[in-house]
Amino acid sequence: MIPYQNLLHRRTREQTGIDISNAVIIIDEAHNLLDTISSIHSQEVTLDQLQQARLHLSTYKAQYLSRFSTKNLLKINQLLFVATRLGKVLENPTKETRFRMIETHELMIEGDFFNLNLQEILQFSDKSRIAQKVHGFAQSVPPSVLEGPAKKRPEPKKPASSALKDYLKQLEKDASEKGKQSKAVEVVEASKPEQKREPIANAIRPLLSLLECLAESFDDGRILLTYNKNDPKKCTMKYLLLNPGARFQEILTSCQSVILGGGTMQPVDEPTEQLFKSCPERVQLRSYRHVVSADAVLPLAISKGPSGKELLFNFVNRQNKELVSTKP
Repeated sequence: MIPYQNLLHRRTREQTGIDISNAVIIIDEAHNLLDTISSIHSQEVTLDQLQQARLHLSTYKAQYLSRFSTKNLLKINQLLFVATRLGKVLENPTKETRFRMIETHELMIEGDFFNLNLQEILQFSDKSRIAQKVHGFAQSVPPSVLEGPAKKRPEPKKPASSALKDYLKQLEKDASEKGKQSKAVEVVEASKPEQKREPIANAIRPLLSLLECLAESFDDGRILLTYNKNDPKKCTMKYLLLNPGARFQEILTSCQSVILGGGTMQPVDEPTEQLFKSCPERVQLRSYRHVVSADAVLPLAISKGPSGKELLFNFVNRQNKELVSTKP
């Protein structure tokens, strides 16, 4: 017995070592199957997540630049480029509209990364565990490292030649005073108790999940872009799966048989048409009576509780214990 996600998602099956070849698969509560497949293979990312992924990845790259091989550095640069270009799509809407629905290849063309092999980037990410490494790096470094490049301070004006000596003396005096102040600050900060740091979310994982969706067939999904002028960081990019049967096809071709069970399977035309479109001759419908006989069921409508109060279980009465109280 395994969750839906472990069975229906191909990469999850591969990572958990689930082999469905020549297997008999029984799916309970199958009336939710279409919605579950669509939900599992859809992914949403915000502009804030894309910016965080770009920042964490670029900082990680700068920290360990000398350790990367040429091939790994190329894939990291490609992943960084995709995160940057996806962020640009959300930062710069092409039209004055709040929503846009585009096809997958249109997003890749607009983002200017249609010539990249997303499958190779995903394979590199899985093999190198780049998401886990970048997340661990982001949690271990001081927060100031992830605040982005500091703004360049304005350069001091060059003094006139006649006042050069006075200027150098002033710099030396400022440096000595600054050194004394920094030592005092270090002593004060050392005496402060260490504050707990808030956990940092994995910014690379949502990006890779979106790339997994983009790497699939172009005809199976669409991209919904939502813009927010008041808070640009809440702009979202969501992949919507339109053809759940395409993701279920691999299971049908690998296993020996699939049994869908549930108490509310009617009507069965929609799941049959979408999931078993390639093999309608294999579909066999079976309907069985309820496990409890009709003479053993007695439905009763109770309007009042033991205390005589009306049983009104709405939102307002969610904390009202008098409804189920046995005292009159």
